[in-house]
Amino acid sequence: MDVDWDGKNEILVGTYGRELLVYKQDIDDHNVLTFKLIWQRSFSHPIYQITNLDLNQDSVEELIVATQHGIHILQPNLEKAKTELFQVLKNLESLKKELDELKEQSP
Repeated sequence: MDVDWDGKNEILVGTYGRELLVYKQDIDDHNVLTFKLIWQRSFSHPIYQITNLDLNQDSVEELIVATQHGIHILQPNLEKAKTELFQVLKNLESLKKELDELKEQSP
């Protein structure tokens, strides 16, 4: 799941030790593939399963964590989602302008 809204999926690991760990794939200066811990959260019970799903149909996926004693639904940071969405829209607008300019130049 892309938890940090950078367009690349991260690796989520739920542990029996009650930790949710989120790793980002990275390539170091020597072109060696590494994984960096970017986020973690503790739960009161062991984690059995992790999945993502758009439960409320707002086009933003929630993170669902099933533990030994219940289900936890984690919503993303909607302010960050809004910022990322506006950036995508701005990029699309720039691409549309470039396409329109190219169309005007071609016979």
